[in-house]
Amino acid sequence: MVHLSAKRFLLIFIITISAIYIISYLRLPFEDHDTLLYVIIGRALINNHILPYGYVFDHKPILLYAIYGIWTKIIPLEKGSLALLSLVSISLFANMAKHFWNLPFCIVWFSLLLFGAPFLILSGNTEMVFFPFLFGSIIFLEKPGRAAAIAGGVSIGLAAEINYISVFSIVLPAIYFAFQRARKSPLDVFLIALGTIIGFIVPLLPYLFVEKSVFLHYIGMQRLYLGHYGASSQERLLSIELFLLLFLCFAPIIFVSLKNCTKSPQRVALIWTLSGVVACCASGHPFRHYFLLVLIPLSLLIASQWKTLPLRMFWISLAPAILLAGYGTIHDISHNIRLYRRIQAMDFSALHRMIGKTPVLNIQASHVPFALADLQSQTPFLFQHHVQILYGDNARAWYGQELARAPRFVMTSPQLCMPPLDMPEICAFISERYRLVRTENDEFGFALYERKPG
Repeated sequence: MVHLSAKRFLLIFIITISAIYIISYLRLPFEDHDTLLYVIIGRALINNHILPYGYVFDHKPILLYAIYGIWTKIIPLEKGSLALLSLVSISLFANMAKHFWNLPFCIVWFSLLLFGAPFLILSGNTEMVFFPFLFGSIIFLEKPGRAAAIAGGVSIGLAAEINYISVFSIVLPAIYFAFQRARKSPLDVFLIALGTIIGFIVPLLPYLFVEKSVFLHYIGMQRLYLGHYGASSQERLLSIELFLLLFLCFAPIIFVSLKNCTKSPQRVALIWTLSGVVACCASGHPFRHYFLLVLIPLSLLIASQWKTLPLRMFWISLAPAILLAGYGTIHDISHNIRLYRRIQAMDFSALHRMIGKTPVLNIQASHVPFALADLQSQTPFLFQHHVQILYGDNARAWYGQELARAPRFVMTSPQLCMPPLDMPEICAFISERYRLVRTENDEFGFALYERKPG
């Protein structure tokens, strides 16, 4: 009876913490500011039919923006749409695991939610969008037949059009299935490749209905930016150290799984998890949400071990991960409460009433005010460091050219024109011809200037 009460208490505790954790996200319009850039481009695509990158630039592919644009049109940001997107993705993924792999829905669902807390799993980032596509590709590739081979490839191609890093995440399972299928039908390998090409091309079809230069600009901007975006050797080393440290927290359950991977789903989940490690290291950037590339397939491995391991061994093997999850959950709840208060204090609706649809020149300010106040950008570059990454030492000259167009509003970072001045000539120009109308000293803050009359 005491044992039953302890289990019931544990269940109530997990559900309560999960509910508080989810609610802390649902109150926010965003948690990871990168997602707001996807929303801005997605709005232009869905509402104004402006193909990337005809309005604002980011280096992700087109399908990502279409999904964010459609989703936030259905559920606005202020309704917690990005957290809901993650919850829908988690539920879809767990349901696929239950239906096709006969894994317990709740174990997959709570593994993703709680073990994903240190990695911003409810922030609505790209990993949450493309992983159902990757799982779909695996499910198709497990099935015999040419149609399944093509469908598996199409799912991989669609995932790549959400985020290119998904290709690294699925590469080892794809190779595994290619060898498996090649033994029975070498044609299947060709069909998988063909399907991948089809899935990659289909989202690009809208470019057939516009001028060729629009598509060339789309490709050219990606190549230009990614050529400058590569991580330094120090950053790559830091990212490898971070991801290996995180991997060690889950190493016990993976090590135990090695002895029990006798069935195909368990073997595939392990290969997929290792492919996620490859993807993390290939990224070159120590962003913690990248570890979802490991955790999401790992949740399938955890659920499979729930069914096979003795209960005591199961919890012992997860002990380091549970400690990490506890820290991540508490950290996110407290962080989200503070972020909610900061967003409320900034009153973005008042900012929208002040500016309306007048284009604003952004000089190293965060893109968060543009998303939350629904402002219009004068230039394609809203992300704080895009101009510096693309133009380097010529960034000042680029900003000077844009100021010469005499925009009515200029938004800068709060620190731009405070000593020591990084761009004194830009600040001198602004001081001479513009007046300061509003400042917000915050991580997502800004200094807003309006052109002086006359």
